Amino acid sequence: MRLFNLRPDKPKEWILPYVNTKLFSRVLKDFAAHFGVGQNKRIVLPLDQAGWHMSDQLQVPEGIHLVPLPPYSPELQPAERLWPLVDEPLVNQAFETLSLFCHFPDEVLL
Repeated sequence: MRLFNLRPDKPKEWILPYVNTKLFSRVLKDFAAHFGVGQNKRIVLPLDQAGWHMSDQLQVPEGIHLVPLPPYSPELQPAERLWPLVDEPLVNQAFETLSLFCHFPDEVLL
């Protein structure tokens, strides 16, 4: 999972073994703290309508405004445009460890 702002000098990443409402609430809290979001700094975060994104039990920190994207609209989700670039080189690949995956040759993915 990757959330970022328009300043690429401050990326923040989370590698999660699974996602649910409770874990996503913790990610949003950490995201808000990392970027100083609050009463004086607001973030608009477009999301697909996955269950953990839209749950009534989701705890959204002050200053974060979730905007659900329309259903069946992958063209509006910027990350969806990246899948064709990584799907083909990784198809039928198996990695024994996360480290091996992270060190998969960049030239193969580009």
